Amino acid sequence: MIFHPQISDIPALKDIWAKIFGDTPSYIDLFFADKFSPSSCLVYKEKEKIVSMIHFPQYKIKFYNSTLTAGYICGAATLPSHRSKGIMAKLIAAACDRMRDRGDAFAVLIPAGDRLFRFYENFGFATVFYLTRAEFSQKDITGESLPLYPTENPTEIMKIYKKIISSKDIALLQTADTYKAVMEENKSEGGKAYISKDALLFAFEKGGKLIVREILTAKPGINSLFLSLSRLYPAAKKIIVSAPPDAELKDSKPIPFGMAKILNKEKALCCFPGKPPAATDEIEFTKALFSKDAYMNMMLN
Repeated sequence: MIFHPQISDIPALKDIWAKIFGDTPSYIDLFFADKFSPSSCLVYKEKEKIVSMIHFPQYKIKFYNSTLTAGYICGAATLPSHRSKGIMAKLIAAACDRMRDRGDAFAVLIPAGDRLFRFYENFGFATVFYLTRAEFSQKDITGESLPLYPTENPTEIMKIYKKIISSKDIALLQTADTYKAVMEENKSEGGKAYISKDALLFAFEKGGKLIVREILTAKPGINSLFLSLSRLYPAAKKIIVSAPPDAELKDSKPIPFGMAKILNKEKALCCFPGKPPAATDEIEFTKALFSKDAYMNMMLN
């Protein structure tokens, strides 16, 4: 049976999260402190035991010149002993109904693996968010460096973030509280957040490599940021970067990252700045509705 959980169910939900996703206790605690609400979570019980769960906290989404709301599906998990029974299919359908009822125009998610893109397509989700990824060595970085400053202040990050996001047609919008949680998670891995006049990024060093988990910039010149980073981390022999598809990373191609499902077609079309797409297929219609620079925060994953 499907229920909204009680506060007393949180330990059981945390246990499922840890078993299925293997995240650190600090990350799990952050999620349940900042994003969890019984009204935005559904669980499936068998013999009074929670065997599956799905979370769908509400976010604002910039959709061209309007701001709508979207449910972000995450933490969708079923205990191994209860899989292949159609439980998750029931939870996804029920969660979409709840999100639609609360007024969300979209449901969005980040599949936990490549094979899950096909799984979510069965429920009408279309791949509309992409990222680019590149790996290069310190010696490959040339040009002039731009000033980069470390920060632990979510307000500073939000100031740069809002400036950059204003240039994008579609973006799942973040808040200072979200970035506070993101910074705590990044910091737990030894990472730091950096800002410049027109850019922000999150990075940490591991095994002789500098991992740039996310980078947002409003202007060309992304390589100049890497030159600055290389000077901050001289021991890192390689730099691995994840960035939005419009970052123009050298020798990189768009990689499928996130998906969306339209929950309220009327709301979406009212904000669409052109003729309604001609596609009749649900997935193709959604793809036609979303712009190529549609952005979802990579640190959500």
